[in-house]
Amino acid sequence: MTEEIAGTAVMPPAAGPQVPTQTKVALLVSKGPAEAPVPSSDVPDVVGRRQAEALEALQTAGFQVEVLRSPNAAFKEGTISHQLPTGGSTATGGSKVCIISSTGPADEMAAKTSLPDVVGQPREETERLMGAAGLTTSVIEEYSATVAKGLVFAQEPNSRTYNRVPPKKSMAWLWAILALVAVAIAAYFLFFTAEDVTVPDITGMMLEDAEIALTDAGLEVGRVTEEATEDVEAGSVMSQTPPAGDIVAEGSRVDLVVARAVEGVEVPDVIGLSLDDATATLEDAGLTVRSEEVFSDDVETGLVTAQSPQPGTRVESGAEVALSVSKGPEPAANVTVPDLSGMTRADAEAALDAAGLGVRVVQMNSDTAPEGSVVTQAPASGASVAPGTVIAVVVSLGPPPMGTEYIDVPDVTGMERAMAERTLKDAGFDVEDLETANAAVAEGTVFGQIPLGGQQAPEGGLILIIISSGPAAQ
Repeated sequence: MTEEIAGTAVMPPAAGPQVPTQTKVALLVSKGPAEAPVPSSDVPDVVGRRQAEALEALQTAGFQVEVLRSPNAAFKEGTISHQLPTGGSTATGGSKVCIISSTGPADEMAAKTSLPDVVGQPREETERLMGAAGLTTSVIEEYSATVAKGLVFAQEPNSRTYNRVPPKKSMAWLWAILALVAVAIAAYFLFFTAEDVTVPDITGMMLEDAEIALTDAGLEVGRVTEEATEDVEAGSVMSQTPPAGDIVAEGSRVDLVVARAVEGVEVPDVIGLSLDDATATLEDAGLTVRSEEVFSDDVETGLVTAQSPQPGTRVESGAEVALSVSKGPEPAANVTVPDLSGMTRADAEAALDAAGLGVRVVQMNSDTAPEGSVVTQAPASGASVAPGTVIAVVVSLGPPPMGTEYIDVPDVTGMERAMAERTLKDAGFDVEDLETANAAVAEGTVFGQIPLGGQQAPEGGLILIIISSGPAAQ
């Protein structure tokens, strides 16, 4: 093999360009020096040719051929973007040549990875690095007198060849004329010298059996092309040209279309399923799952609203599918509690209704506020609360009756509801409570009271305690 690197030192791999994770990489691994001289042949350059033409050229030159399929935006689907060993080099006669056939541009949703440069790495380390990068490899072994056995000494694609464009075919017209002349000469000899034979029916046969059947009939295998399908066993003949029953000259070629297994995994449709059911479905298909919660006005909480890649997309086994899971409608923005001090009861209720808030009116005696006007409120003006929050409004009943005794109000903030009510009643007060959301205070715990602890209030009067109902609903 002429394309070798001198030396056997193992260096850390260099990071290459970003490539889709579906990318296939061919590696050339040293078998060490040959024990005896081996025949070698020139490797035809098939980059840019159609897959069928490339197969014919390499097989005619005496090489075995492995076809890999990999996305490449620069090369048309079905044309060869890379080959290893490369065109113009020499390789052991009858050895394997790997060609990479373009499947066209990669799916825009496909994940990207960095293409490592693994030349000089041991074969085992190379396969580990490629696997970690989400890439798959095909290995070709070749004798080398200068590269230690087991080391990679060439790869395709690499950082220099990945982004190249197809070669120009400025002499295509000349080759076309020469091909026509060759066909005419061959047709002449076939027509005047060969016997007629009937083309056998080889559809449904495995390729190896089809080749034997054609040879036994006095015919040759022509171009062999592959077509991905889930309906026919991989490796079997799907169609032939000429068709079975045609009368042709002995030695004629029969072109074959051979079934190829569809690569990757088809992403199932999990939209509308619960997260648990969607995860089970995707994992059963050999895929992994990442999920995030999103607000949705249309989809029930806990159900999948969207997925990426889309259902029906074909991806590599083990690829990640991102799910968006509904957490219900987005809550309305908080509102600011208006200042109700000094308002009449009617005006206070109207102001809260306009702000989208609820109201709970509590009447208490007051020496300072005229009867029928707001004494205080909770939460206080300026607080930011969820829409619909109930605001406690204390409305004055006017001064207490003459001779009413004032006593100290216990501070019950931080107590649980039952303890707070018992403490206030034991001190000689009536009690009312109001529940409201408070994420900072445990559910059932008092976090406010009117009047405040430490103030004085009429004996037997009303004390309002404000109790946390826990975090606001989302």
